[in-house]
Amino acid sequence: MADIYKNNFALGLAVVARKTKRKAYHLPDTYFPSHELLYIDNGEIYTSTNGQRALAKQGDLMVWHRDTKHGQTLEEGQQASTIGINYDGLDKETHAIDIGLYHLDNRARQLIGEALAQAEPNDSGVVVMSEGILKPLLQYLAQGHQSNFNSSATTFQEHQHSILQAMNHMNQHCDQELSLTHMADMFHMSNTYFSRVFKKIAGQSFKAYLTQCRIERAKALLETKEFNITEIAAATGFATIHYFSLVFKRVTGLSPSDYAKKI
Repeated sequence: MADIYKNNFALGLAVVARKTKRKAYHLPDTYFPSHELLYIDNGEIYTSTNGQRALAKQGDLMVWHRDTKHGQTLEEGQQASTIGINYDGLDKETHAIDIGLYHLDNRARQLIGEALAQAEPNDSGVVVMSEGILKPLLQYLAQGHQSNFNSSATTFQEHQHSILQAMNHMNQHCDQELSLTHMADMFHMSNTYFSRVFKKIAGQSFKAYLTQCRIERAKALLETKEFNITEIAAATGFATIHYFSLVFKRVTGLSPSDYAKKI
């Protein structure tokens, strides 16, 4: 990240960027290491989040969490005036809001207007505001979302579908080498965001769920009595028999051979 952001974030400041776009352009999906709000002051623009596109219009607000892959596209004939707000703190308040496109009501627009009214250039000419100024807006969005506030685009519900697909893939291919990075890339998410959403939906970490898949597969193979321990270890993605036996006993309380004798 450019020093212009890092230096201001270190002071607890949010960086504000006003832009007017009249010519077609495309900003490809990129991981951003800060939270970002994009307010559409006028016109309309396509936003994308982890590969999902949504049309943002005047008065809309796009919310992106830190390490979310996102971009923007202005197509021929479109024009837009946008206000981007990047900040590095307020994690609790920001994560209480789903990633997505919010069609703001009058109160939310008033709150964002009040926040922007306090933004001013610093000594370097960069427009900044205290991060704390954003807190009332973020809290209002969180309360509104919980009472069916109108949001769309790539929301937590859409990510839920991706995570369920990931879980199904893990069940079917637990014999293969499945890393967090590989799975996050498969579903166009950063490692951090994929891990967080996966745990929220699956109820356990990526590593714990993968281990569960492999042990359940191993138990099923043991119950057939058609495979030896070496074959089962290989068929469930374990690099060595020793590690397989260690993990199996930790999860089930029995060694693979003892489990086989018991069934």
